[in-house]
Amino acid sequence: MDRPADDHVEKTMKFLSLCSCVLFCALPSPVLAQIRLTEFCAENQTGLADEDGDTSDWIEVHNHSRTEQNLAGWSLTDDGIDPGKWSFPDVRLKADEYLVVFASGKDRRRPGRPLHTNFKLSKTGEYLSLTNSIGERIDAFDPRYPEQLTDISFGHPVGEARRIFRFLAFPTPGRKNVTMRSGKLSTVTLSEPHGLFQTPFSLEARAADRGVTIRYTLDGSRPNETSRVLEGPLEIKNTTVIRIRGYRTGHAPTPVVTRSYIFPADRLDDSADGLPPAGYPYRWGAGKAHYGMDSTIIGDPRHRKTILAALHALPSFSIVTEADNLFSNETGIYAHAGWHGRGAERACSLELLPAGPNEPGFQAECGIRMRGGFSRRPSVPKHGFRFFFRHRYGTERLKYNLFGGKAARECTHFDLRCSQNYAWHHGFSSNALYIRDQLNRDLQFAMGHPSPRGNFRHVYVNGHYWGLYNTCERPKALFGEFYIGGKKEDFDVVKIQGGYSEGARRAYQVFPTDGNMDLWSRLDELSQRDLSGLEAYCQMIGVKTDGSPDLKSPRLLDPINLIDYMLVIFYGGNLDAPISWFGNNRGGNNWHGLINRKQSQGFRFIIWDSEHTLLDVEEDRLGPFPLGKTPDRSNPHWLYQRLLDNREFRVLLADRIARHLFRDGVLTPGRVLPLFDRRINEIKGGLFAEAARWGNPRKTFESVLSGSTAPPRPSDSGLAKYQAWFQEIERTRTKYIPNRTRIIINQFFGRGLYPDLPEIAARLVPATSNGSRLELKAGESKIYYTTNNQDPRRFGGELNKTARLYEGPLSITTGTLVLCRIRNDDGEWGPLREISPDRRLAAGRPARPGKQAGPGSR
Repeated sequence: MDRPADDHVEKTMKFLSLCSCVLFCALPSPVLAQIRLTEFCAENQTGLADEDGDTSDWIEVHNHSRTEQNLAGWSLTDDGIDPGKWSFPDVRLKADEYLVVFASGKDRRRPGRPLHTNFKLSKTGEYLSLTNSIGERIDAFDPRYPEQLTDISFGHPVGEARRIFRFLAFPTPGRKNVTMRSGKLSTVTLSEPHGLFQTPFSLEARAADRGVTIRYTLDGSRPNETSRVLEGPLEIKNTTVIRIRGYRTGHAPTPVVTRSYIFPADRLDDSADGLPPAGYPYRWGAGKAHYGMDSTIIGDPRHRKTILAALHALPSFSIVTEADNLFSNETGIYAHAGWHGRGAERACSLELLPAGPNEPGFQAECGIRMRGGFSRRPSVPKHGFRFFFRHRYGTERLKYNLFGGKAARECTHFDLRCSQNYAWHHGFSSNALYIRDQLNRDLQFAMGHPSPRGNFRHVYVNGHYWGLYNTCERPKALFGEFYIGGKKEDFDVVKIQGGYSEGARRAYQVFPTDGNMDLWSRLDELSQRDLSGLEAYCQMIGVKTDGSPDLKSPRLLDPINLIDYMLVIFYGGNLDAPISWFGNNRGGNNWHGLINRKQSQGFRFIIWDSEHTLLDVEEDRLGPFPLGKTPDRSNPHWLYQRLLDNREFRVLLADRIARHLFRDGVLTPGRVLPLFDRRINEIKGGLFAEAARWGNPRKTFESVLSGSTAPPRPSDSGLAKYQAWFQEIERTRTKYIPNRTRIIINQFFGRGLYPDLPEIAARLVPATSNGSRLELKAGESKIYYTTNNQDPRRFGGELNKTARLYEGPLSITTGTLVLCRIRNDDGEWGPLREISPDRRLAAGRPARPGKQAGPGSR
């Protein structure tokens, strides 16, 4: 049964089409023109995008002669008294060729590039005309064209002998028009869901409406009215990405349906000779193309079984789009990964293929861009992806929990990251781990702070296996809304901009991705004042000098978040963080800061792109480093370094060191190792597929064309790199993680940032069914404690009036929290320790720094 049309929309269209027929045809043309105005769209929201990624309105002209025509001197206008308002440049149209001009107001007239008028079209209707080079009006709507409808074009229907404009069944910018619109089709479906397959099957397509012709493609492109007709069931015997769409004369077509049917067994031999698949280029822009698996691996039957198991070991994403969108030298964003912004965004289909009851999967239309900094260079063959969900693609948010648990259940964008600095597609790297960045984010999250969640997935591009990727949230305004609270419109998000760019230079400087820089600039200005006293520091954290909240001074900084953030950086020995070793320790890189302008919580900083970590166990990144004086160059490390002048901040720093680097703190071996092993085990089953796909990056088509039979160097072998991965795991597990905590404590102690006082030892002895006895000991030092959730030390250094001197075992019940500190006779306080009978006390002695701790290696 046909789907009933929207009566109001259809009646409006029919009425306006009738009116437009009279308006347009009442204007006689003075000559038999060779160039005619054939179609326009005055309310383009989800259709054709211009080179900036904007869905601007557009006007189409057509050369319906049999000879080439020059448009120089012709003009378009929306002003009846200014026929030459916008003139065409020297543009030649071949016989029967169409040309689209964007009515965007951008006024661009460069031949060979997209053209833009200096005016926009009005949805409510206005004057519009095309004038030839001698001033004769060829086509015109006078006094105005009728009110237009969203995403519905207005043009000369195919088959109409008279010059009548009507609403068309669907827009056809740059190609032959279709018939007048009389309705809209609903949906088409496919008989088999997407996924990974081992056996062939028969695939059928069905339409909800009568008389629908189903057209399809198998190359990733979107079907149109000229695509192949699906006459009956398709036998799916190997990897197939199919896109279908239903058409019927006079009707808007159905939405495109995309399904990926991946047969992992046939992916092993996909482009194994290094030659590109049909329709794919030999080069990706200025870089060499790299397709398929390593023949030195797939030639061994034992390895083939391992690869096949690896492809089934992790869930898979499938990206489907026109190959030219990615790899064309003219428009391909993978071939030109250095392009940035909306103009470097292309439409695609994204599927997460089902992988059991906990991963049902999804399919969504979205936008795709490249992501990264250094990794955008043409010499890097494997790039990361970023996806955007917008109204123009069909949905403004992806409603799917990508990360499980309490993660956000919807998003407007996310990343598919891939390891770069220590990755096999660069060549041999003995330090390749593939989980460094994710582990650092896991550590910040374990500390109780917002941090981008992530997991690992295989990725296919138009059915071709593309390797292992790390799914990752993006710390932008919506991230703040979900994990900090408030509305996304109230967030300022600042980050460092930089990285490789093809075209305009991208300077390394701070800029807002959401909101503005006002609060960040204010925070930076306060940080450059004298911080040895309390005034500026109190303004930064929004308190009075007694530590109570100052309602007149909103908090600009969350100092606990800043310190914990820096502890993760110090623990990992991060070389490319807010202060980058690769920039001579003078510039910043790889950080994000978020603040809700309507909440007094302060800036919070997010761990990001932490690949240069877990390397030298002796690495020292504590500084001090040279400081700058402008907010567009400032960064969290500079804030931290300046705040070390403040006693209250140093006390808080010692508290956080004691919390995270002693006993069972997040940065102790007993806590880091399980997080590390969890991520290693997550990718262990699937990583061999990455080794086969990217382990030999020098396997290119040149060797095939030249007939080279030289064996690959051992260091180019995916097998050698895969074996080295296990060695790097062992080094990290047995040398870095067991020793790094002690080393970083010594680095703090050597700079006087951790006090030379005994640690408080605690022992809980069960006494009653709901109570315990707490015994505390710290040598001969005095211990002060509270049980009312107040710090024994007041802000400013005085003793809290509610604090008591420990003189013997304490009787505490379930739910009691004991806060205790050492205080010596000089008034020096030791780090805060929290003890509760509800929490297990860490066994063993705390790691104490040595008396002669040095500053570290670098």
